[in-house]
Amino acid sequence: MKHYVSLDLYNELVRGTGGNPNLYEPLFTVNDAGEDTTILNIYTHEFQDLDIGHMDDDITRHYTYYFNLDYDREIGDGHFLNTDLLYFQNALERRGKTGDEKNQMLNGKINYSFRNRYIIDLFMAYNGTQKLSGSNQFRFFPGFGVAWIASSESFLRNSPIVSFLKLRASYGESGYFNISEYYVYRDTWYSSGSNVIFGTKDKYSDYPAYELTQTGNPDADWPVVKKLNAGIDASFLKNSLSLAMDVYQNSYSGLLDRLIAYHPGIEGDTRFIPYENYNATERRGIEAGISYHNRAGEFGYMAGGTFAWSKERYTRIAELDYPDSYRTMEGKRTDAIWGLESNGLFLDQEDIASSATQMFGPVYPGDIKYTDQNGDGLLDERDEVIIGYSSPTVNIGIHCRLVYKNFSLFLQGAGTFGSDLVLNNPYYRNYGKDTYSAFMLNDYPRLTTYGSSNNLRLSDYWMSDGAFFRLKMVEFSYSLPANTLNALQTGLRIFVRGNNLLTFSGMEDLDPENIDAGVTMYPLYKTWAVGISIAL
Repeated sequence: MKHYVSLDLYNELVRGTGGNPNLYEPLFTVNDAGEDTTILNIYTHEFQDLDIGHMDDDITRHYTYYFNLDYDREIGDGHFLNTDLLYFQNALERRGKTGDEKNQMLNGKINYSFRNRYIIDLFMAYNGTQKLSGSNQFRFFPGFGVAWIASSESFLRNSPIVSFLKLRASYGESGYFNISEYYVYRDTWYSSGSNVIFGTKDKYSDYPAYELTQTGNPDADWPVVKKLNAGIDASFLKNSLSLAMDVYQNSYSGLLDRLIAYHPGIEGDTRFIPYENYNATERRGIEAGISYHNRAGEFGYMAGGTFAWSKERYTRIAELDYPDSYRTMEGKRTDAIWGLESNGLFLDQEDIASSATQMFGPVYPGDIKYTDQNGDGLLDERDEVIIGYSSPTVNIGIHCRLVYKNFSLFLQGAGTFGSDLVLNNPYYRNYGKDTYSAFMLNDYPRLTTYGSSNNLRLSDYWMSDGAFFRLKMVEFSYSLPANTLNALQTGLRIFVRGNNLLTFSGMEDLDPENIDAGVTMYPLYKTWAVGISIAL
């Protein structure tokens, strides 16, 4: 049995004095010699407040209680039972918040195994939150898992190839909230910063005004995620080759959203529309990792990699029943980038006259021409389609270590594939002379001092493949032999390390991980380091 209580308190009170320095105003005039000159005139005299008073404060209090009771024993020949009961409660108080954030959780787990071959897990959770009201505050979430350790069976127990083999599957449900979904069941009001007048105007008739910022929904319930997983853990060849792989499907239902699409504008803005449990998404994916190590005399080596593939799509979303089916989001990926499909640049006035009318301002030769998706002769928001995806579908990682005597070489790399980048930073957008992009010189649309809302629309003209692979680290090291250091009883290693040395990407000028690096943010540096590490 374990239990503890924790109190994490942070109180800050700032007291001090205030004041304002002299404020000077430059005056441009002519001196006695007729020359232009500037003098400084005191615009505001210095003011000092020597009285010490309250200036600022901050208060955060976090209370936690944890209780755990477990039972573990063998209940027969090869039968093992482990049970676990957990209770957890916490409260977070923060200055400036509309209320405290409180949660409770009662979890139970039963684990049964037979002769280290067959395993069954049962999970039960009863969770509570203050973000909901009434009977919806608490909800029960079940789960279970099964596993078979096939390598413990007689037909594999002494296998020279299979060292370990475990097959497993699980299903579970849980509830969760996003940070923004805070007390969605109640109306919230905030001071507008202005006053209203009741009766005749006098010094007592002004009253502070408050505005509705959220319409509550007392029937709001838990958003729920249902997770289905199947996997394998294995090792072969006397554990020199290891493999782990998972296939999963996560279904999210009852996602809270304001159903703006189903409300006419006459009802007002979003503050009059409450959150409802409506949207649903589904994520499917595969995760795998593999590694191999071996040694031949004084030469040893290890290599491995990770692979992850996933896609998430809407299975239900609040949207209108568009007559143009390509505009519906249901069934499509949640990270889809919607925009216009470009069709080159207008060649001349005849090309403009023979094309669909573009409704994003006047167009001239050299402007971007877009594709009329629905064939109505007009280019507007109804012609937007999916032009890319913001999240990668594939993430990979590799690592390799080569060892010979006391020398070691380590390499690590990572890459992502299947995502697209929107080229909308100053490197690709013309702001006077604040650009040095070769793209600006060769492929930029018509330049104009009047601006062009047509050319800067989100379209595939401003998209690029975001795939890349980067050699993140290379390290070469030498470790002093142990007999050299016996007197000091330490381990000493000398190394040379390089970071971000090589990147393979379709983007030659910018960093594919962050196209603002080196433009509006600090660049990603290639670095070399020489060092010594000592282990005592």
